[in-house]
Amino acid sequence: MRPLSASTAAMSAGDAETAMQSSGVSREVVPSPRPRPVHKPRPRQTHNIRNDADITDAVAILKDLRDPSQIDRAVKDNPSNVFLLLMAEIRRASHETGRLIEKLIDEIEPPTLSKELNYARASRAQLEAYRVDLEAAEGNAMAAMSRFVALLESEREKVEVVVRSLDVDDRYIHAALSGIDKRQAQSTDLTSKMFSANAELYRATAGYVALLIEQFEHYKVSTNGHFMFSSQSIADRYDVASKQIDDAIKRISELEEERRNLAQFQQEQWERFASGN
Repeated sequence: MRPLSASTAAMSAGDAETAMQSSGVSREVVPSPRPRPVHKPRPRQTHNIRNDADITDAVAILKDLRDPSQIDRAVKDNPSNVFLLLMAEIRRASHETGRLIEKLIDEIEPPTLSKELNYARASRAQLEAYRVDLEAAEGNAMAAMSRFVALLESEREKVEVVVRSLDVDDRYIHAALSGIDKRQAQSTDLTSKMFSANAELYRATAGYVALLIEQFEHYKVSTNGHFMFSSQSIADRYDVASKQIDDAIKRISELEEERRNLAQFQQEQWERFASGN
């Protein structure tokens, strides 16, 4: 399923035009929802290291560097600068963890969900297959949190090994590891909410599809794209299922905004650390 950005929202069932016809109750087709499988974080760090010659040089060299290969070259050119090595290792580990998290997120949805389903024209077999994939994606989203935490733990362990091998004061080691712990705690809390929200969206969408399967051959689709059900009670159930999708998408959008704010905050914290403040 195509990733859902924070600015994307499925059409609200409450806003959908409702047409009452002699053949039954009509409801507009809810567009195939596009779950956003969770944000792809770019970890940042926050520390408090005082300025000295090494730190000043390290800040000047690392400024605006994002590509890990560039950081590696900077360290190679300045092998005696332990603070440059420290910051480079933290950022390099952060990028690697981000890459692995992105891979984890990409694996949540079965490949078949990448193609949008036209509910109005789908066959029963297509609807049933789509529901199976949605249920699989829900399970994957719920199980992803433990793998996410394991990736963060691995990142911290790798950084700690390098930091403790450097000839730096213990207070710098403590600052580096404390900063990672704080950033990871923030990311873990938000990511847990995001995985849960996406699982809820998969669950709501599967429920919506299940209703269409149940009513298959008992509803019609009008020329203007509305489902026409045989009774008001079924139409009401359709509205409830549609609203659950809308609510899930709204929650994901709220968490996307929270994610952007956290990313900005962590970037500012990294910049303070890099400037020695």
